[in-house]
Amino acid sequence: MTVEDAQLAGLRRQFPLWEVWFVRLALGGITWCANPWAKKDDRRNVLHADTAEHLAEYIVDFTEDSLRAAQDVRREEEGA
Repeated sequence: MTVEDAQLAGLRRQFPLWEVWFVRLALGGITWCANPWAKKDDRRNVLHADTAEHLAEYIVDFTEDSLRAAQDVRREEEGA
């Protein structure tokens, strides 16, 4: 198992509601990617990062932003 495979397994355990993968680049390096499983057919939500650690941060940020947006909608609906 490579270091990247171990990092991938860790991300998948940490974020089970996300499809997570990496792409080895032709000229070297890796791009880390994630997409919410609930929106797996909607590739507009794919996150990209240069490291597994950055991808984890992006997933947390995306999730927090989504929750905040949903709460805002709920508040607006309750106030209407």
